[in-house]
Amino acid sequence: FPTPALKPFFYGGGSVAFLNKAEQRNKIIDSDWEEVDITDDLKTADYSLVAGAGIELLGITVEGRYTHGLSDPIDPKTDDLLMNEAKNRTWSVMAGFDFF
Repeated sequence: FPTPALKPFFYGGGSVAFLNKAEQRNKIIDSDWEEVDITDDLKTADYSLVAGAGIELLGITVEGRYTHGLSDPIDPKTDDLLMNEAKNRTWSVMAGFDFF
C-alpha cells in the first residue's frame, strides 16, 4: 500500500501531560463572565492512551489523533469544584510540511 509518494502511518501508546494553568468560566447573574483560577484544585499530571493515523504525500503530512484520559484530573483533597469526577478526551487534527 505505501508507495514512494504516499506513506500512511498508524501509532498508539501512552501519554503523560503536565498541568500548566487551569481556569473555569462562571456566569455571574446579571453580569459578565468571571474567570476563576482552578489550578490548585487539579492534579499536576494526567495519564492517557493515544491512537492516531496519518498520511504523508509529497512532503505534506495530515494526521488525526485521539487522546483518552485514564486518570481523574480533579485533586481529591479539594472540595472547591462542583464535580465529582472528570476525564480528559481530545481529538486533534494536524498538518505539516517536510523540509528535508
